[in-house]
Amino acid sequence: AAIYTCQRNANVYMDISEYERSPQVETYVKAMCTTISDKVLFASAHPFIELRDALDAYAAFPFTEEVRNKIMYENARKVLKLA
Repeated sequence: AAIYTCQRNANVYMDISEYERSPQVETYVKAMCTTISDKVLFASAHPFIELRDALDAYAAFPFTEEVRNKIMYENARKVLKLA
């Protein structure tokens, strides 16, 4: 449902914090690599998940450099209207 909500609504973004290691994460990763790469923001869910653990999980995802840059930086820059 979250993936479709992001696809259908221009002002809806998502993160997968706390779910980086869940059994269903591959569904989100596939969508993040394709249909919602512009709609995902990195988040760590700290203090519930250690930042290093979240970063390690994202480093292991099969993102292209373009997708990784969007998720880790560009999408947040756009949402926050930073230069």
